[in-house]
Amino acid sequence: MKTSEDARKLWVTDRIAEHGSERDDLLKNCGTLFQHLAQQAAMCRAISRAELDPGTTEVFEVGCASGTAVPLLIQLGFEPNRIHGMDLIPQNIDLAQRRFPGCHFTAGDAANAPYPDNSFDLALESGVFLQLPDEEVSDMAREMVRMLKPGGYVLLIDWRYGDPRRKHYRLSRKRIAQLFPSLQRITAVPGALVPPVGRALSAYASGLYFAVQKIVPPVVGQYAWLLRKNVSGGKLAPILTQC
Repeated sequence: MKTSEDARKLWVTDRIAEHGSERDDLLKNCGTLFQHLAQQAAMCRAISRAELDPGTTEVFEVGCASGTAVPLLIQLGFEPNRIHGMDLIPQNIDLAQRRFPGCHFTAGDAANAPYPDNSFDLALESGVFLQLPDEEVSDMAREMVRMLKPGGYVLLIDWRYGDPRRKHYRLSRKRIAQLFPSLQRITAVPGALVPPVGRALSAYASGLYFAVQKIVPPVVGQYAWLLRKNVSGGKLAPILTQC
């Protein structure tokens, strides 16, 4: 039986075999830059809708890899010693800890995280749900809600398409409602375009990238979804400002 780590390693291996190891290298692949900028812009806009004080916010990232989200979080005012990350692959954690020694990183399965209930104000994931089988994602979602303080937020930065052959499903509005039935949806901010379009525009017509994102919604492949846990612990009526 394959573990979560096996599934994620297979996803990474297949992706490298199909696209090459430099696919996401900002210095070597000009098709990556605006995809990256669009994702970061979506993350910033979504967090701006949250009622959080970055200086006192406890953050937990599911599947933190080598800490790629940390620089932006710090730029937004979040304190390094309040940023926690967990990843299945120990080499990722070792690299993250070397890069950001002030943060807290743990190697392990976020579907069984070693943190008490109500530990964090913000729990986020970025591209992790796409990489794992559906049952693994469901377990992680439950843990994110368990560890979240009442009134805290979940931030999901992921794709609207998946790979049903591996039971990796797209993060649609319906799927989010299934994974987080007790949370209130605050907003959904458009991020990176579907890769064939986004990478082509980034490489050859970067000035059109964000215009296309705004004018042609069907080519937006990624969204940043912000959800909130009710202060009283009950279910809140959904609010969605963008689809």
